[in-house]
Amino acid sequence: MSYAEGLKYEYWIVMISLIKKGIPYEVLRELTPVEMYTVISVCSALDERDSEELQRQQNLMSQKRG
Repeated sequence: MSYAEGLKYEYWIVMISLIKKGIPYEVLRELTPVEMYTVISVCSALDERDSEELQRQQNLMSQKRG
């Protein structure tokens, strides 16, 4: 895969990921690449925070049972 193909592939991975998050394609088309990567970074951070919170709650429930 050439460098240009790699960039195009990465662009579409980000684009599809954001669409799956519910951001309309029309909105994404208006974003600069820097803005797109900022949005995907924030979404990833929020997902990680949610996952950590869920894990914390599950650990608390396990401690209460055991």
